[in-house]
Amino acid sequence: MTEPPRVVGVLSSGHRQDALAAAARAVEYLEQQGIEVRLAPATATALGRPAPEADGYVQVDLLLVFGGDGTVISALRAASGPSTPVLGVNYGTFGFLTEVDAADLDAGLAQIAAGQYTIEPRLMLEAMIEGREGQATVAVAANDVVVKASDPTHVLEFDIQADGAILADFPADGVILSTPTGSTAYSLSAGGPVLVPEVPALVLTPICPHTLAVRPIVLPDTMTICIRVTAIGANRQAMVSLDGRLNFDLLPGACLTVRRAAQRMLMARLHGSSFLDRLRGKLRWGKPK
Repeated sequence: MTEPPRVVGVLSSGHRQDALAAAARAVEYLEQQGIEVRLAPATATALGRPAPEADGYVQVDLLLVFGGDGTVISALRAASGPSTPVLGVNYGTFGFLTEVDAADLDAGLAQIAAGQYTIEPRLMLEAMIEGREGQATVAVAANDVVVKASDPTHVLEFDIQADGAILADFPADGVILSTPTGSTAYSLSAGGPVLVPEVPALVLTPICPHTLAVRPIVLPDTMTICIRVTAIGANRQAMVSLDGRLNFDLLPGACLTVRRAAQRMLMARLHGSSFLDRLRGKLRWGKPK
């Protein structure tokens, strides 16, 4: 059992009133239990609370997030620096990354206050995008790094290397390199496999490859991947997207280098819950017994 949290951060999606209302309930309950609550600035404003320190909500024992998978991903990115565990309450559409369903909020809060949760370290990706005049941009991703044409009607030619060895070259609409956490997101929709979060691996998934020979591949997370777009016409520009949040241009022939990031994101899981239970329920792999 984890030691009960003394300080909890609360972040809510600003697009849903039901998420904000649930966040307000959680704040009231946690404070009644003697737990200090620190609100994200936008959440504090929405709830009519005094404006807190900008990053105070991630300098906590646990960050409680109300929203869907997009909100959780944003929270994981923000919390990865101070290594703060994140626990999501589903007020979105799919909510695969969330731990508590909206209907189970009261029971979930009781478990949180009692420290009845475990913390799972999750792999993140570091992407280095070569720019003009030797400049490079480095950023991290929780779910995936995606390369595709700026115009979705265009096809790109890819050259991919792993630890300096040629892995494949092929035409496709794009390429996804995902973490185990991200294997249930865009990569899954593109035909990639599901990885259990503890598996130390990456998934390379082509998006609509124009050859039947190219298929998704699972690679060890110790490998460094170089992705190049080798043929870009004047009207065919490539872009790199990290978690669907950060977007960068990819120059012709430039190497997009992706490797395991030094930092890990932390996800909290309530006692009695498991990844396989969530997988079966969300993907409707039969009815839970």
